[in-house]
Amino acid sequence: MKPPIRKALVSTMDADPSIDPERKQAALDILDGKPSVPPPLVSISEYARLRSVSRMTAWRWRKAGRIKPVMVAGLPRYKREVNPK
Repeated sequence: MKPPIRKALVSTMDADPSIDPERKQAALDILDGKPSVPPPLVSISEYARLRSVSRMTAWRWRKAGRIKPVMVAGLPRYKREVNPK
């Protein structure tokens, strides 16, 4: 986004008391091209980090069929909200 436009938007949001800082930052992130929500699919490393387990444990869960990958462009990705059974 062009700096003058961004500056105008920031000043407009600053002038509006109904916009809280979190919403302001979310709007600026969207305007800057940053994702405002986490991606629904993650790598095995990120999946393991989110579950507070080692990558090896996540790989064992995959091998045992407790988690199923979704192939994206030939790479395995995992649904971030799914917990192993």
